[in-house]
Amino acid sequence: METMPTTHKIKRISVGLPSLYVKKLEKYSALLGQALSPAATYLIQSKLDELEEAGKLDEPSDVFADYIDVLSGVKSVEDLDIKTLSRLTGKPIAMLEATIHEHI
Repeated sequence: METMPTTHKIKRISVGLPSLYVKKLEKYSALLGQALSPAATYLIQSKLDELEEAGKLDEPSDVFADYIDVLSGVKSVEDLDIKTLSRLTGKPIAMLEATIHEHI
């Protein structure tokens, strides 16, 4: 299990889970040989890292700002996460790429 760097301050939160998930967490923590809290912390951190790597935690405003910057020539196309822009707008990647190439 990865641990957080000591430079990050730990903030305590309270999370409620349905009993079915508490039982699953108990099984998982037993497999790790950990108490419930560290096991839950690891699972939450892992899922958040996964979402971030997939671009699902990006601020839509950042993605749209990058898009505008590409269209206005401030940034290059390589700076744009077009997959996330497509997901956020519901527009096909090919349509977004065509629009970009019309403007640059």
